[in-house]
Amino acid sequence: MVMTNITEFGFSGCEHASNRLISIITRITGVAYYFKILSSGALMAKYLCLNCHQIYEEPVKDKCPHCQQPASAEKLEFSNSDEFLRNETPKIVNVRKAIGLEGLVGGLVAVIINTEAEKQKAAAEELLRYTGYDYKDSFEDDDYKTCLLKCPNSADLLIRSRKNDENPFLPFNVGPKSGHLPNTRLETLVFSCKDLVKYVSIQKRRGVEFMTPDVLDYRDYLFIQTMPSKYTGNSSGFIQWKKPRHAHLKNIGRLDHCATRIRAMDRDAAIMEFMYLTNYHF
Repeated sequence: MVMTNITEFGFSGCEHASNRLISIITRITGVAYYFKILSSGALMAKYLCLNCHQIYEEPVKDKCPHCQQPASAEKLEFSNSDEFLRNETPKIVNVRKAIGLEGLVGGLVAVIINTEAEKQKAAAEELLRYTGYDYKDSFEDDDYKTCLLKCPNSADLLIRSRKNDENPFLPFNVGPKSGHLPNTRLETLVFSCKDLVKYVSIQKRRGVEFMTPDVLDYRDYLFIQTMPSKYTGNSSGFIQWKKPRHAHLKNIGRLDHCATRIRAMDRDAAIMEFMYLTNYHF
C-alpha cells in the first residue's frame, strides 16, 4: 500500500448565497451546474491508501485498517495529478466488474435542491423564469414540501424544503458567506439502478453508509441515498422503478454534464469515490 500525501488549498464562495443558488440552478439545463464548498484556506495533509482508496488524517503503520493490506514506506507528494488518476481509476473499474457493480447504475434521473422554507416558492419561480423547466406537481409528506419541475431531455428537478431541523447536509452549509442560508444546497444526484437491493448489499460490504438502514419501498419505486460525501457534500441517490419503462423514454437523452466544486486537496479522492458509487469512467 502506497500512502499518498495530498495538499489542500482552500477557496471561498460567491459574495452572496443567493447568487450561489442562482449559479446552481440557472445553468442546470445547459452544460453544467455549480456550487461551492467553503474552506478556511488552511494548509492540511491527508493520506490515501492506494489499494482501497481510504483516506486517513495520519500515516498508517503496518496495515491499512480498512483493507488490511500491508502499508508501504513510499510516499508520493502531489496536490492533484491527472497522471495519478489515469493510473488509479482503471483499477476502480476492474473492482466494479469483479464485485458485480458494473452496469447496475444508469443515468442521472433527478437533482434534489433544498432551500429555506420561506424561499422555496421563489426558488421554483426563478427556475421557471430562467430555464426551460415547467411546473409538474407539488407534494408534501412528514419531512418535506417538494415542488417537481420537468424539462424534456433533462433530469427532473425537485425543489424541497425541510419541515424539521434534521439536516445531514448542514455541516457543509455553515461557511461565513452561506451561513445565513443553512438549508440551501444542491444536495442529491439521483441515478437509475437496475437492481437496487443487490447494489446496496455490495456497497454496504464496501463500507458505504446510507441514510436509511434499508432500501425504501414505495408503491411505484425503490429508493435509497448515501450519506453526504465528506469530499463534495453531495449525496448519491438511487431509484429503481417498479413499473415498466415507457417506450418513448428511449428517445430522451441525459443531462449533458455536471460540475461540482470541491477543495483542491480532495479532487482525486472525490473522483475515485464517485467511480465506486456509480458506473462512470475517468
